[in-house]
Amino acid sequence: MSGGAAGRIAALNGELTQSFLTRIAARYHLGIRDVLAAVTDVGGLQNLTGMLYPDSEIHLNAQARDRVAALCHVPQHVLE
Repeated sequence: MSGGAAGRIAALNGELTQSFLTRIAARYHLGIRDVLAAVTDVGGLQNLTGMLYPDSEIHLNAQARDRVAALCHVPQHVLE
């Protein structure tokens, strides 16, 4: 995924990760699972388990956080 279609996207103050990723997905006309699969890809394999519920919180590892930051054109410290 290149960042050109979405441009700069920043998390809202206090926004949960799932909500933020859902907004990113919408900007790219994708589902949240598609975005999660892209940012959690490890060696061509999806590193994604579990069910997503509307009130779920998602915890990303360092590599996935780096990918989200690059996708949004926002430094990782801004997304914290």
